[in-house]
Amino acid sequence: MNKVLVMGGSYFIGRRIVDKLYEKGYEVYVLNRGSRAIENSDIHSIICDRNDKETMNHILSTYNFDIVVDVCGLNEDQAEILCSSLDFDSVKKFVFISSSAVYDIEHLNIPFAEDDALGADSFWQEYGTDKIEAERYYTESLKNKDTELIILRPPYVYGENNYAQRESFIFDHIVKNQPILRGGTK
Repeated sequence: MNKVLVMGGSYFIGRRIVDKLYEKGYEVYVLNRGSRAIENSDIHSIICDRNDKETMNHILSTYNFDIVVDVCGLNEDQAEILCSSLDFDSVKKFVFISSSAVYDIEHLNIPFAEDDALGADSFWQEYGTDKIEAERYYTESLKNKDTELIILRPPYVYGENNYAQRESFIFDHIVKNQPILRGGTK
């Protein structure tokens, strides 16, 4: 049975990934700060702040994982802490959920291609550039390891357990046939 570590698997996308991995028979571990309980007692909970390098190194040094899925990595510092805490002799696949916010949208045409230029844009600003730095760190760190790196760049993701009020507000109004107010146009 493959052991999978999911970073940030307690709600929204991470929770759904955890559920699917469990359904497929993986032994699933979730690392989070412990602010949300893992409801399934068959899923292993590792409580730690991913920004605490010393504690991450101490806790994760006792585990070996076949697959790592980083759902909540925001920047290069978090990527570096995670990489320094894992035993990559056992990690065969590493999945980083990035964002389409990394694309240089001001100089590209939709639809974006996987190999399109990355760069800051005026809407996403630091969020996008931080994700770019995390991607680059993972790419550089794993290039000489026997670990397959998979980077996913989803655009907006909607669905069950979404914590972003802006989406649930709009969908709730549509379902209830209530008005959606918007700003004026020029």
